[in-house]
This record gives sequence, structure tokens and C-alpha cells, in this order.
Amino acid sequence: MKQLSFSKKLLMAFILCAASVVFSQVPQLLNYQGVLIDPDTGERLSGTYAMTFSIYAEETAGTALWTETQNVVAQNGLFNVLLGSVM
Repeated sequence: MKQLSFSKKLLMAFILCAASVVFSQVPQLLNYQGVLIDPDTGERLSGTYAMTFSIYAEETAGTALWTETQNVVAQNGLFNVLLGSVM
């Protein structure tokens, strides 16, 4: 009788592990925050700016794996974008 109980527990553990793998997904959206500073004056910028975000496989060269352009609003230099939200 105890073997059957152990078998049921083992089966349940397997099902739970398998379910967690099935429902695991790569996030489709990524929150990104930054600060815009004027390189000449060092002052924080405010306004709306067209910004392009890209992801590369290599650090210094190569073709972008993903690119997205957004109009970003900065206030006192601070901005926040949701990457992946542009279709």
C-alpha cells in the first residue's frame, strides 16, 4: 500500500514539474528606464524624442536581432519605455 502512495506522489511531482515547463515563457515585454543628458552641458533633457532600441548577438559588431523605435517622453531627463509594445 505504501508503494502505491509513493507512486502517486511521484506521479504528481512529475506532472507539476512538467506543467511548470509547459507554462514557462519568455516575456514579450521589457520595462526599460533611463536618463537623457545633454552631452555638451550635462543638463537633463525634457521633451519627446524618437529613440531606437536594438538587441545584438555580438557586443561590437553584427546585425541587430531586434529593433524598435518609439517616441519617448523625458521629464527632467528621466524616461520609461515598454520595449516590445510597438507592433
